[in-house]
Amino acid sequence: MKIKKTFVIIIISLLLTIIITNYYFFKDKKDKINYLYENNYFFKDKKDKINYLYDNNKINSSKALPNLTVAAEKSINTVVNIKNVYANKYHKVFEPKINIGSGVIISSDGYIITNYHVIKNYDKIEVTLNNIKNKVYLAKVIGGDPNIDIALIKIEENKLPFIKFSNIKPKVGDFVLAVGNPIGLNSTVTSGIISAINRSLGILNSETFPIESFIQTDAAINSGNSGGALVNINGDLVGINTAISSRTGSYEGYSFAIPSYFVKKIIYDIKKYGLVQRAFLGVSINEIKDIKNINNDNYIEYNSGLIIIDIDEKGGAKKAGLKKGDIIFNIDDKPILNFADLSYLLGNKIPGDKIKIKVLRNNVNNDKIEKIEKIVYVVLTNNEGNTQIKSIYEMTVSEILGLKVKELSSSLKNELGIDYGLKIFDLKKGKLTALGLEVGDIILTINDKEMLKPDDINKVKYGLMTIKWLDKYNFVRIEGFLLKKINYRL
Repeated sequence: MKIKKTFVIIIISLLLTIIITNYYFFKDKKDKINYLYENNYFFKDKKDKINYLYDNNKINSSKALPNLTVAAEKSINTVVNIKNVYANKYHKVFEPKINIGSGVIISSDGYIITNYHVIKNYDKIEVTLNNIKNKVYLAKVIGGDPNIDIALIKIEENKLPFIKFSNIKPKVGDFVLAVGNPIGLNSTVTSGIISAINRSLGILNSETFPIESFIQTDAAINSGNSGGALVNINGDLVGINTAISSRTGSYEGYSFAIPSYFVKKIIYDIKKYGLVQRAFLGVSINEIKDIKNINNDNYIEYNSGLIIIDIDEKGGAKKAGLKKGDIIFNIDDKPILNFADLSYLLGNKIPGDKIKIKVLRNNVNNDKIEKIEKIVYVVLTNNEGNTQIKSIYEMTVSEILGLKVKELSSSLKNELGIDYGLKIFDLKKGKLTALGLEVGDIILTINDKEMLKPDDINKVKYGLMTIKWLDKYNFVRIEGFLLKKINYRL
């Protein structure tokens, strides 16, 4: 009888335990099911349990690697292989050279982003898609800019897979994938995180104020990756892979990409105007930390910001009242700590935009110099000091070539024994400098037509151009190239 009584007590105790557990630990049926799942009641193996926990947010995403297969699958067919075939300019006989890179399809009708340096000096550009291996497309160059290292090309095709731009500004620590064609290995995906943003490296060798505000990542990038995609875990574009930090030419830990929010604006400009609309403040500046490095006591108390060391007489800064020695520390209510911050802000502006600048300025009070805060509103200009929006379709041949010339004086004509020719007094880096022309050279003929007045150059038709000129050693030189109605820098 005692045994029977003991058994009944045990059964009642178990029932009470179950009731209490259900009451205190499970608010509803779903909680109970989750409990059973998490304690291996419904799993065949450990992998099934991990998938369940991850899918139902039971694992803290900051402590677990994300599933990157979706991002890889969404992006891999949007990245193409680009082959740039061009002539060796130092040989009279055509000697083809090849530059290999990657590109990213951004529309179903064949627009592709890549780096400017991938297609530089091109004669022919071939594109191979990842999902159609045996077909090679000849691409048309729409435009580009070496100051930002972005170019836009197009192939004639429809219904192509294309990538979407991310609407979320990347943050340090975000997981990313680098997709491209490194060292001849097509359709390669590597992973990493964003290590830093707004990096300025000084790698864009350009004469017109390059814009550098890179995303830094530890995703592996090598030769051939240039122009490829940097995507987030959703497979959306956050950057265009551009450079690596290396002593060997191969990946050593850090890579750099141009942010997609820059790229978006650049592509819009190229499609609409044929070239990138650049906005200039009209100042020369140094970072405060560089000033401190030369022990200038006036700035020893400041750790960041930009100090104005010179002002362009034609620029917006001069008209707005900015002065040498002013320290820029805030623009449009955003802190400006270094060059990269300024590049990021100006890179998204166009001539005519107005910005609010906060500066610290020296003020003499009772024979003491103190810093006071000033707010100045500046209208940004183009590089010629006005607010005109330029279009490649309205530019003259001289402007496309980056060329300014003047008529020869009578005395110079007599000295050289010629009665025609135009002297170069300004020349931007581009097709003509690649041929060897320099400031001071004299253009004699173009397509066998004697050059008498500056406007004669603008009457030249687009297509094959043969130019004869007198160099600084008084040697007559002749070269030919294809004049295309796109940005002369290409």
